[in-house]
Amino acid sequence: MHLAVVFAGMAAGSVIDVNTLFSYEMCSYPTALFDEKLLLREPTAKSQLASIIISKKPECVVHDDLPSDVVHVVDGGSLLWQVGWKEDETFGNVCESYVNFMVKKYKSAIVVFDSYNMHQGSTKDEAHMHRMGKKVSVDIKVNDETVCDVQKKPFLDNSNNKQQFINILSNHLAEAGIDVIHSEGDADYDIALTAYKQAENHPTIVVADDTDVFCLLLHMHHEDTQKKMFMQMDQSHKTVSISTLKEHLEKDFLEILPALHALSGCDSTSRPFGIGKSTYCC
Repeated sequence: MHLAVVFAGMAAGSVIDVNTLFSYEMCSYPTALFDEKLLLREPTAKSQLASIIISKKPECVVHDDLPSDVVHVVDGGSLLWQVGWKEDETFGNVCESYVNFMVKKYKSAIVVFDSYNMHQGSTKDEAHMHRMGKKVSVDIKVNDETVCDVQKKPFLDNSNNKQQFINILSNHLAEAGIDVIHSEGDADYDIALTAYKQAENHPTIVVADDTDVFCLLLHMHHEDTQKKMFMQMDQSHKTVSISTLKEHLEKDFLEILPALHALSGCDSTSRPFGIGKSTYCC
């Protein structure tokens, strides 16, 4: 008999001998919060929370052209996957492909990168482990002259390789006049903070496929940036007016939004088994 069945019987009023109860082995970790690899349960369909919030005010999706002086704040982690890599080209050439992509797509942009320092812990370490594939590249000395002879995902799944590549990519972006910010740990907060600083003077679009950033933007929204803050979801290519959502949603809901998102599972907290984002929004 499973121990959970025993407890269920006790809750229903059944009398169970204590010696029988303790004949079962207790679980060494809460399975509702950790998976079989002892990692935090990965959030499923994080984007569901953003979809539910946007559905409350469909008019927040912007279809008109945005002002010409708009500034884009780009999630560097997402940017890494936006450009394809060719086989047997140098990392210097790969970086130039990213520069060309940025210059062509954005008139004015700031890129914010996570930190992937193996010697310093990060609140997103377990999220990175979840995303890691079965095949991970060996450590490679990355510089402009090094020829990339491994596939992109195994290469980037190695945190040391990823950080080295971000370092040289940042140099290429800076030489092209694109501002780069390196977060000490999780970039989400720095992305939101940078966006609001820019929105004081210019209409600003955050480019990130990340519900964590979406929640932070709504929670941090300032009155002096009304009608100037937007977010573009990478996969859907929707541009959402954070300002419009802010005007529609209740203040109390915006204040507890980060806690609601964290309790239902985000990059740094576990998803309680069997409970989804929609349950918390009801």
